[in-house]
Amino acid sequence: MPPYPMFNGNDNSNMMSPAALSLLLGDSTTINGKIDGGEIAEFVGPYLLVGAGPNETFGPPSLTQPISSVNQCDDVVVGPGYSR
Repeated sequence: MPPYPMFNGNDNSNMMSPAALSLLLGDSTTINGKIDGGEIAEFVGPYLLVGAGPNETFGPPSLTQPISSVNQCDDVVVGPGYSR
């Protein structure tokens, strides 16, 4: 992990909230906007593309809970050598 942020969640905040991007990228336990503690970054490449998925909404229903079977997210995330 680099010691600096990989992505700026505010770059596209008019479409996707920084909290939703943080959850998609692995901020799953503390939900504080950074990867720390036991969290593992989902992706650390040079860029990523995010699609809102079939529900046409970015991120899971609750942005204060980790993505799980209860708080499902249908977004599609693609980057060089990565897709989810």
